[in-house]
Amino acid sequence: MIKIPFLSTRTLCFLMLYALVFIASTCFAAEVKNTISRQEGNRVVWEFEVVSDTQEEADLTLTITIDGKTYESKDLHLEGDFTKIKPGKGKKIYWNVLQDFPRGIHGNLDWELVAGGKAFTDPTTGIELVFVKGGCFDMGDTFGDGEADEKPVHNVCVSDFFLGKYEVTQGQWKAIMGSNPSYFNNCGDTCPVEMVSWNDTQEFIQKLNSRTGKSYRLPTEAEWEYAARSGGKKEKYAGTSSNSNLGSYAPPRRPETTQLSGSL
Repeated sequence: MIKIPFLSTRTLCFLMLYALVFIASTCFAAEVKNTISRQEGNRVVWEFEVVSDTQEEADLTLTITIDGKTYESKDLHLEGDFTKIKPGKGKKIYWNVLQDFPRGIHGNLDWELVAGGKAFTDPTTGIELVFVKGGCFDMGDTFGDGEADEKPVHNVCVSDFFLGKYEVTQGQWKAIMGSNPSYFNNCGDTCPVEMVSWNDTQEFIQKLNSRTGKSYRLPTEAEWEYAARSGGKKEKYAGTSSNSNLGSYAPPRRPETTQLSGSL
């Protein structure tokens, strides 16, 4: 639950139920094991095994970091087993280095290869959850310009989990609670629910778990920060550290709400 202040001539503050966590062990989640990397000519090859309790397909994410700059799978010329991969041994990914770096690589290179779990949609409410692969990260004021309660920076590890892709909507809230407490209640069922207290949220989760037979809860502070920082990366904002890149994602200057239309 996040406190969102929208500033105007009169400050309106309300609470918004932003995201739910679903324990990942009860859903499909794949894992990459026994990874071996080697160079073959101008290519780097990763050979690995994908392990899962089911035969569901998984998408893999390869992240390359060169002298502190990070490149993801979508930024690289890759071939092999990295989309819609069935569990099993002998999987391979090939990276043609010179296609992305014609002059070669001069510097320190680190890599990480992880398997994403399958996105999950709750059949009762339509709440969409995305898989977040666990890991360790430096939590807190890593840029040195935060508040006192963000210090000291400390290393925290989180396990795999599923996180709500969007804010809980007014329609989803009404489906469980039977009423809509939102200030902007004329916005529509796809707008985020707001004006909910901590106790309201706990009652919603209790009823949701009773209806679905699952174990939803709010994310911990560490889980939230880890997910918002793209898996614990050193990012000032979600997906970027640049003020100029924020663009239209900056908070509005007047009280308003909007329908949910994009991923976070």
